[in-house]
Amino acid sequence: MKCQYCGCDIPDGSAYCNYCGSKIEDQKIYCRECGSPLTKESEVCGQCGATVKPETSELSTQKTANSDTSGVQNEQKIAAEKEHKKGKNVSKASSGKKTKTIFYAEKKKGIKIKRIFRGVLISIFTLFSLILISNLVSEFFPEIKSEIERGYHSLLNAGKENASRNSEIETDEKEEKNGFDLSKNKQVSVGNYKFSVPKYLKAAEKETDLYKAYAEKSGKYAWLQIVSKYEEQDSVSFKRLQRETWLGIRPLSYKLWFTSTGRVKFKAFDNGSIKGYIYTCSFTHDFDGTEYQGNAKCFVFPSEENNSWVFVSFMETDNTEYSYFGDFEQILNSIIVKGSFNEHKPFSTETSTVKK
Repeated sequence: MKCQYCGCDIPDGSAYCNYCGSKIEDQKIYCRECGSPLTKESEVCGQCGATVKPETSELSTQKTANSDTSGVQNEQKIAAEKEHKKGKNVSKASSGKKTKTIFYAEKKKGIKIKRIFRGVLISIFTLFSLILISNLVSEFFPEIKSEIERGYHSLLNAGKENASRNSEIETDEKEEKNGFDLSKNKQVSVGNYKFSVPKYLKAAEKETDLYKAYAEKSGKYAWLQIVSKYEEQDSVSFKRLQRETWLGIRPLSYKLWFTSTGRVKFKAFDNGSIKGYIYTCSFTHDFDGTEYQGNAKCFVFPSEENNSWVFVSFMETDNTEYSYFGDFEQILNSIIVKGSFNEHKPFSTETSTVKK
């Protein structure tokens, strides 16, 4: 008999092929005339009566084997086609996913570009705004422009030690003088205003628009200075003072009083009769050929009656015996307009409202 898979001759009754190792199934025999199934022992076809020859049986068996083999091949072909279609679907799905990823990446990139563009526009707008403000200051406040330029150069030359100093006035290390006594104070007139000044302040200069007095001197400096300065070009007002303060013009001009200063802080002050701004900073300055460090406060307010600026300042070096800024605040609370109704009333020592 022959193997139905490889066609090689194998012994009759073999369960497996000696050549390909395939399992030998029961081989069917068909009539060569009518195709009816026959048994191995059949010699004549029971349907058509044709004689069954051995070679015919072998041929029929071979045909059957070939048909079975082709059937297996067809099944394999169908399975391969299914796998191929499945692969195409997977490819399409992965391709779609990749397309979405690219889309979102490009969208994210577009958003980032918009943000960069917006930042550039804001920077350009800020630059032009600063240029415009600078031109306005140069046109309407020429004297302030010159002060700013001088202040800028002085800041460039300021020492690192002074730049790092704390701008807050620290008085914990020194005892407060607490010498403000309304019943014993002296009344000082400068410009259109009156001030209640403690007696321990010894006057060094006294004029209509100037008063200067020392609390300590000779190696330890603490002094009060009041100045009324007439404004020749423009009218004075609190709104103008407020605008120049927030623009940094006033703090910068205050820096020019000293050799160098720390950062200038400011706050609004109103005692009911006058209102202005208090500027506070640490300083380094030369007194009698010796360089001293200290702290200073300056209160500036407008005197609209005679179009003047009034400066009330107190400065003390770090080595003074006392701290006088508590009394300085009391002096500011005592300021009244000459000839006003409040001039005939006792001064109030209550702390005024400070607006930040």
